[in-house]
Amino acid sequence: AIVRPSALVLGPDGPRRTPPRPVELRGPDYAERYDGSTLFFDVFEAEGRTLAVGPPLLDLVGPLRAATLTVGGRRVAPRPTELDRVHRCDLGRAGGSPVELSLAGRGYRTPVGADLAGLFAGRRALMTVSLDNELAWVRDWARYHASAHGTDAVVVYDNGSRAYGLDELLGTLADVPGIAVAVVVDWSFPYGPQGGPGVPWDSDYAQYGALEHARRRLLRHAAGFLNADVDELVVASDGSSVYEHAERSPHGVVSYRGRWVHADPATDGGVPRHADATWLDASEPECSTKWCAVPRRLPDRAQLQVHDVRGVKVATPP
Repeated sequence: AIVRPSALVLGPDGPRRTPPRPVELRGPDYAERYDGSTLFFDVFEAEGRTLAVGPPLLDLVGPLRAATLTVGGRRVAPRPTELDRVHRCDLGRAGGSPVELSLAGRGYRTPVGADLAGLFAGRRALMTVSLDNELAWVRDWARYHASAHGTDAVVVYDNGSRAYGLDELLGTLADVPGIAVAVVVDWSFPYGPQGGPGVPWDSDYAQYGALEHARRRLLRHAAGFLNADVDELVVASDGSSVYEHAERSPHGVVSYRGRWVHADPATDGGVPRHADATWLDASEPECSTKWCAVPRRLPDRAQLQVHDVRGVKVATPP
């Protein structure tokens, strides 16, 4: 399936969140890349509630609490939970649509999306955020994890690819042997300015939003949730599945470090494939951690982040 979120964007004339980064650290393209106007990435039903996931509210929390918000014509009081670079908002019991918001003299309206967690119940899911990655890479990535780890469901949050359409991306995933459920989410929101040495990681909202969204709307009942970029292949040294490591871990989460592996410099012509990456530079430092989790075992307070899971003790296999 292709999932198109029920977003609520305040627009160029509406209120905007103030960027958290000090002006002297923003860089020349910070303002262009910053998402100051998305209130909710998506509004959807989950576990009998209407939930919304969006960028951190920051100074929009006051205007939101003062706004008039209805779900299916029923007045509701939003209950936001602020997390790192994302927020989740409880809008009351499920069963109503649309969401209508009157904020700072302007009106907004969006439908409520269906609960999709049943699609992934019992599945070993692989999830990523992707922009214009070669479809051959996407196919190889999904095929490898299906073969090596028993992945049977894939979710790709497409961050505005222009090299191909969502239908073509979905078709690529659906054709991979062993993949029973394939979903592409139209995640065409600003990715946000990144950080680096001396610059805080504080404004890259889209990927953190995708992780929270995947956990709450899609993968709550999945047997496993593997977070890996398209250029990342997870290898278990004991030959078992990474999902099995997560299942055996004390708290349902396992993390691991990575190594950069490069294509043979003698490779001539064409787009390199994963199989061309055979060169390892032992002097290069290890990459930041990634993780695999069993969603049902995560405490509600835990947050799935790009390189870690906050709020739970994460196991590290030998």
